[in-house]
Amino acid sequence: MSAAEAAVTEHRRQLVARLRELALAEDVTEIKMHNTLGANYWVFGGQYVGIAARRTLMPLDQLHIPPVCADRSLHIVELKGPGSKIVRKHRSHLIVADEAVSQCMNYLRSLDDMGATFQTVHRNELGLGYDYRRARGTVVIGHQDRARPTDVTREQVDQTIRSYNVHLSRVQVITYDDLLDSAERALNFEISEPGPS
Repeated sequence: MSAAEAAVTEHRRQLVARLRELALAEDVTEIKMHNTLGANYWVFGGQYVGIAARRTLMPLDQLHIPPVCADRSLHIVELKGPGSKIVRKHRSHLIVADEAVSQCMNYLRSLDDMGATFQTVHRNELGLGYDYRRARGTVVIGHQDRARPTDVTREQVDQTIRSYNVHLSRVQVITYDDLLDSAERALNFEISEPGPS
């Protein structure tokens, strides 16, 4: 790894550590997490090449973080606070607790309904070349060490979210600990993988 690559990796490690601290702090909101994440789209995975130039791509909607995929499609990231409730009991089962998925689905519906028109307008007037027809979304909600009910195990929360995600085709729900664990694993892979011979 070159010195420049090592410096970028170290900077990214420090950001993940800072995000972990924030996710566990009692007074941190989604706004603080959003501001700290900033334009660091790489935290969400290696398939992204940047962040959309505007957060208001459709009327009435302001997106938290809209990463752009290599194929120019959008991925809508809806952040909720790390203290937001992840699951709750409904009768004798656990269910995902927040309406954030519906909020994200409304954003996707707006992109579906108005995307063709705005894709042309944004390309012609603003020079933005995004494909709105294939947008997907991720909801990041809660941290297991802050928002998990005391009578519920990590495994139960993971199983509830997995079962919920199976039934969604364009939106995925993850926790802040899932997001940051994944980002950290990606950084560990960069260091441990040997280069070409």
